[in-house]
Amino acid sequence: LALNDVKAISEVEGVTAASPITISTNTVTSDKNTFSSVPILGTNTDCVKIEPLSLRYGAFFTEQNEAHSVVLGHTLSLALFNTVNSTVGQMITIMGEKFMVVGVLDEVNRTINFDNIDFDNALIMDAAALDKTTGSTQIQQINIKAANTDSLSQISADIEKTLTNQKL
Repeated sequence: LALNDVKAISEVEGVTAASPITISTNTVTSDKNTFSSVPILGTNTDCVKIEPLSLRYGAFFTEQNEAHSVVLGHTLSLALFNTVNSTVGQMITIMGEKFMVVGVLDEVNRTINFDNIDFDNALIMDAAALDKTTGSTQIQQINIKAANTDSLSQISADIEKTLTNQKL
C-alpha cells in the first residue's frame, strides 16, 4: 500500500474518509528530554473522522500545517515536556527535523485498532511527513469510513477494483 492508494480510495463513491496507518519507532527530543523507541503513527487528517481521538489541548494537524506538525499522547507530553497544558506550540526533533506540537490527546488508557499502539505514549504525524523524515515507512492498512453501511459490499468491491487498477 502507498499514499497514492489512499488518495485513490478516498475518491471511491461512498467513501467519506480514508486514512493510512503506518507505524515507526524513533527517538524524539524536546528542549527538556530525549526518549528513544517512541511509537510514531503516520496517518492523515481523515484519521479523526474515522477514530474518535479526543484532544485535551490544541487541535489535530490540518492540510495547511501537516508537514511540520505533531500531536502527542498525554503521557508522552508529560515525559517530553514535564507538562501537558503548555505543550502546544513547543518544538520536538525527530531525526534532525523540527516539528511543532499542535495538540495533546486526552488520556486514552486503552489500545485502539492501530497495531495496538498505546496512544498515551505515542506521537501522531502526517504519513507523508513521516516518510520524508525517516525515508522508509510502510503503510500497514488504510482505514475507511463509508457514507452508508448498507453499501459496504459495493464499496469494498470498488476499492478492490481501484487498488487492482492502481497496480496495473
